[in-house]
Amino acid sequence: MLNKQSTTPLYCQIQQIIENRIEAGEYILGSKIHSENELCRQFEVGRPTVRQALSKLIQDQKLESHRGKGVFVTKPDKHLDLLTSMGTTAAFNKLNQVVKTKVLSKRITKKMDFTYHKQPISENIEFVEITRLRIVEDLPVIWESSLINKSIVPGLIDMDLENVSLTKILTDNFNLSLKKARQNFSANLLSKQLKKLFKKTSPDCMLYIEREIEVNKQWGHYYSKLYIDTQRHPLSQEIL
Repeated sequence: MLNKQSTTPLYCQIQQIIENRIEAGEYILGSKIHSENELCRQFEVGRPTVRQALSKLIQDQKLESHRGKGVFVTKPDKHLDLLTSMGTTAAFNKLNQVVKTKVLSKRITKKMDFTYHKQPISENIEFVEITRLRIVEDLPVIWESSLINKSIVPGLIDMDLENVSLTKILTDNFNLSLKKARQNFSANLLSKQLKKLFKKTSPDCMLYIEREIEVNKQWGHYYSKLYIDTQRHPLSQEIL
């Protein structure tokens, strides 16, 4: 099972084997893995080598140790961190979850239908408005509408925005980077259209977020508003 002639340290080989067992479902999420003594017997190594492998897996958050009970496979965190600048797709990827993105509409508009924006908006500015629905495990989780100054994203309206990260497109294709942002939160009543999109009969309210984002270009502001089903995906924020 272990290649003791390899230049790869034995603890690294054990670490990889345990990761393979998790991916194959031999160790189920949340379940207890074999004891240190049993792993020593299986791999024919000493306890320090096994402990080094387990320590690395715990450090990588693949395993977690419970004193007096043993070592368990880490359950995935279902709390979604959308309160950072990394973007929605990256937030779901962090949870090892696949998010599908359905484009509901794309258009050019001068209409600014945001409640909390502080930056003065000229009536002559045209925006690319993109409205999308984020779906996880076949259930709608986030409705998002973004307004981006058309002059800083030429050609965006013609791009395929299904199942892609808008944040990554703005960074890679238009060299936009975030300078600062502000967010406002409220609990808003859902329209009949949104209730239908979210497949909801109740509740009537949902978390609503408005964002005003300043980027590294002149007139470089864009705006987004989101409705988030926190019953299906609770939000969290990591504070360092």
